[in-house]
Amino acid sequence: MSKFFKQGDTYTNGEFIIHESKQIGKGAYGAVYDCTKVNAKDILCAKIIRSQGSDSNYMSRETDIINTLRQAYPNNQNLVKVYYCQYQTFENQEILIIVMEKCLTNLKDELAKKGSFTSDEVINILKQLLNGYKPLYEKAILHRDIKPENILISNDFQGKPIYKLADFGIGKVCKNNDITMTKVGTPVYAAPELNTFINDETLDQAILQLKKIPNGKSQVDVYSIGIMLYQLLFGQPPFETKYGDSIKVFINNLKNTSFKIQDKSKNINSDLQELIQGMIVYNPMTRIKFHEIYSNKLICMQTQEPKKFDQFRKTLNPDLNAGVKFTPKQVGPTTFQNQSLRSTNPSPNATQFQPNFTMNQEGPKPNGAPRFASYIPNSTSSDNTKSVGFQQSTPILQQPQIKQIQIDDINDPQNYLKTQLSENSLLYSKYTENLFRQSLDSIQVFSQEKIQNNSIKLMECFQFDEKGNYSLAFLKFYYCLIMRANKQQMIKKQFISEQELQQEIANILAKNPQKM
Repeated sequence: MSKFFKQGDTYTNGEFIIHESKQIGKGAYGAVYDCTKVNAKDILCAKIIRSQGSDSNYMSRETDIINTLRQAYPNNQNLVKVYYCQYQTFENQEILIIVMEKCLTNLKDELAKKGSFTSDEVINILKQLLNGYKPLYEKAILHRDIKPENILISNDFQGKPIYKLADFGIGKVCKNNDITMTKVGTPVYAAPELNTFINDETLDQAILQLKKIPNGKSQVDVYSIGIMLYQLLFGQPPFETKYGDSIKVFINNLKNTSFKIQDKSKNINSDLQELIQGMIVYNPMTRIKFHEIYSNKLICMQTQEPKKFDQFRKTLNPDLNAGVKFTPKQVGPTTFQNQSLRSTNPSPNATQFQPNFTMNQEGPKPNGAPRFASYIPNSTSSDNTKSVGFQQSTPILQQPQIKQIQIDDINDPQNYLKTQLSENSLLYSKYTENLFRQSLDSIQVFSQEKIQNNSIKLMECFQFDEKGNYSLAFLKFYYCLIMRANKQQMIKKQFISEQELQQEIANILAKNPQKM
């Protein structure tokens, strides 16, 4: 990477231009400025950290962590995207320059504006934060300063918030020979074993025990997340923050008394409440572990890399239950590698999943990602959904002006792929998510060859059952998919019902089994 040099009131390396006169913010270690990319319209900012002797380790640490994450996980939407990160000497002073995406705001400012968040909003934030933390967990990296101001916010194409984990300045890569913990972090959010207000030999012993647990030292970040989630729900942490003594008293009380959320004024999701209580625990050995959080029924996220696609795709055969409307899941690699895609409970009750969906003609639109890959329930009724029979003299034939289904071979696939990427990306493996993005790009640039090649690959990611109960959005998408995979012209673009469209798909699949 080319180094920056001074040019008037800007810094540039030929690729990026940092505008020193346009300062966005300033912190203890440096300042953030507006930044542009040469011959591009990317909205960027640049963080410049100047060494002051004692903090050179801070700079090299952040450089190592950022470059490790950006190389290994370039497409994780819940990590702030970094375009350039390099440590250099400039005007006889060591500086670190980080060029990254410019976000709209951060969670601290958003909380100040809103006052508090609902349970559903907090669950959505937690899921996105955990998706952003997953690369750190897999690389044995501790953040050690998770707090609202280090969660940046941007919007997706629908205007929905995307939460991004940022600022790895006091992060650390765990090594096998690490036997101690440095007291670092913001005291309000720092775990007892990291907190400068707490000195306890039992915590030192617990840190030694954490070495026996895979990624055990990540327990320090579990506590911070728990305090932050509580703050998002109630507008403030579970203690007075103006005085250090109140933080110390709270943490010392945790040693002997389990933390319980006593405030009943808000209708808090009971599963979320239980999860937060499991995070805010004094001893890291008894605190809930990250792998338990990822597998919690609120989250259901796999923390390890899935098996390769070709090895895995033929071993799964998801079974569809009558009465359950769902977006079909992959036959390829999935982030739910250890979770069966077949339901073990044919009649889930409403309290088990607590979905939040609004319905329209395009099928279910989740307000948050579904809790289980196997389900997107469309009813709390235990009755099976029955297909409508078109029999003579039945009342259904007397319904006036049945609205026909129109197929748009450009917009329907685009809309479905965009929805999956924005709302359900956590349900898919990296392979499938990348394939979705490639397919979306090929449609947008109207590359017929790439569209056809990607359609063939996408066919392997879904298993279709002609008796399955699918969303209309998926049926439109899948119809366009199989027509393109078979190089067929879209002759029929209008159907009188979802049943007719689904039957047409089944007929095409029956005629072309070798390609499906």
